[in-house]
Amino acid sequence: MAVLTATIFSAIIICITVLSIVKVLRIGFRRGEISLLKYRVLTTSFIGIGISIAFGLYFGYRELFEIILGASNN
Repeated sequence: MAVLTATIFSAIIICITVLSIVKVLRIGFRRGEISLLKYRVLTTSFIGIGISIAFGLYFGYRELFEIILGASNN
């Protein structure tokens, strides 16, 4: 249960971060500082990386909690 809770809260933080970065990219695109292609590539890559990290966190947290709780039980 603790692993799932930690994963959900971390995923929320990652989503907020990715959405903030996309907002900044949108502002840059509207001002003409970045091209449409660069906007699309960066937006897609940030969203993809964010989703990958959010899914990978579950396995990382599970291992971390096993190490911490396993060491305290001995």
